[in-house]
Amino acid sequence: MRKRANASDYRRRIAAIHAEGMIASGNFMFGFDEDGPEIFDDTLAFLDETKMLHASFTAEIPFPGTPAWRRYRDEGRLLSLDYDDYLGKDHVLVHPRRMSPKQLRHGIRGLALAFYGPRRRLRLAVAAARNQRLLAELGAARTPALVGLNAFQMWQWHYRMSRPGAWLYRTLLPAARMRYRSEWTRRSNFS
Repeated sequence: MRKRANASDYRRRIAAIHAEGMIASGNFMFGFDEDGPEIFDDTLAFLDETKMLHASFTAEIPFPGTPAWRRYRDEGRLLSLDYDDYLGKDHVLVHPRRMSPKQLRHGIRGLALAFYGPRRRLRLAVAAARNQRLLAELGAARTPALVGLNAFQMWQWHYRMSRPGAWLYRTLLPAARMRYRSEWTRRSNFS
């Protein structure tokens, strides 16, 4: 992405956000050509070190018309031209150079399930509760709110990745498409 991300700078910024009583949220995208399977363990270690309460994880999504999408198309590395596939968090759309699509999807799911696991959620809720400035306006409801937030996040990620959750999503997606007349006959947004 050529963003020149600097983990030390992010550590300082996250600490400053926490010190001000706010919740830092990280959005992590995986599957770039320089990413290998070790990126997931490295990311989890970074999240543990910074005590971030919230993070989202997704595969790279090269939207149509972007230089990345054209490059992947020209290289034969796009795995789908179905626009519905471009909406999920762990649906792999590009074959990365340093891992298989299966490794990428498994890595994202494993990272999400580890980060939103019960022990880690409890540990993060306790650490957040020690920050007296965090959600101070809630008064006595602050600690239960932090525990509830962590429990909800854990449920949300685990439910979405469970077989029933994935089945429900796949089942409802075609029905949701039918809301708009223009969607009734659409096959792809890429033709």
